[in-house]
Amino acid sequence: MLCASDGTHQGFGEACPLPSFAGETYEACLSALQSLDSLPADYLDELPLSINQFISDDNPCAQFALECSLLDIVAQQKSTSIAKIINKHAAEGVYVHTLIDSSASHIPSSHTFIKCKVGQLPIEQEIKRIKGICQNINTNTQLRLDANGAWSKDQARLFINSVQDCPIAYIEDPCEKLEDIAWCIEEAFIPIAIDQALNQLHTRDQALQLSPAVWIIKPMCLGHIKHIQQVIEQIQEQPAAYIFSD
Repeated sequence: MLCASDGTHQGFGEACPLPSFAGETYEACLSALQSLDSLPADYLDELPLSINQFISDDNPCAQFALECSLLDIVAQQKSTSIAKIINKHAAEGVYVHTLIDSSASHIPSSHTFIKCKVGQLPIEQEIKRIKGICQNINTNTQLRLDANGAWSKDQARLFINSVQDCPIAYIEDPCEKLEDIAWCIEEAFIPIAIDQALNQLHTRDQALQLSPAVWIIKPMCLGHIKHIQQVIEQIQEQPAAYIFSD
């Protein structure tokens, strides 16, 4: 956690290095943040901020922490939220529900989406589990499934074919290999989302050649908000949605 101050307000930003994603180690992130000195007094008057003059693009997680802490101060000065500073059309809040078991009896009927992790059980058990959940949720509720690249193409095919009649909004990262994800995008009856390949620097360009239904954006892996905006601009060239995630 990084704390910044303008003398009156304190702003906080979270640094969460993910070496497998952003290619930035904890040590490198910490070193970049520790190297910071005081910023010019009028720096916060200029939006968008130029974070990369203080932290290089080699440290996206450190960039993200610094930018969030400074934007937190600006938001307090303007009596608004960081989200509204970045995008005046941003929602006031986002409701998150964690699915604990397969009974789904504790889920309010007003929920539109529920996210479930999959890929940890044998494929046949996973199919049975998801079908069981779908039998217990409201008819207006859809599942967002995240496999974290756990399946081979054959396993993904079996799962998708078995649950195609279930109310599933999308399956995120069904496979680890991009060529297998590409097959799922082209052949699956269920929308596919991409997360890991987009948020990893060494696979981002390849991933952006694909056309999933949904892109999952991890801001802390992209760093400076300008970089995030560049990725969004590339995504918007396709008929796809995007969702921010941690």
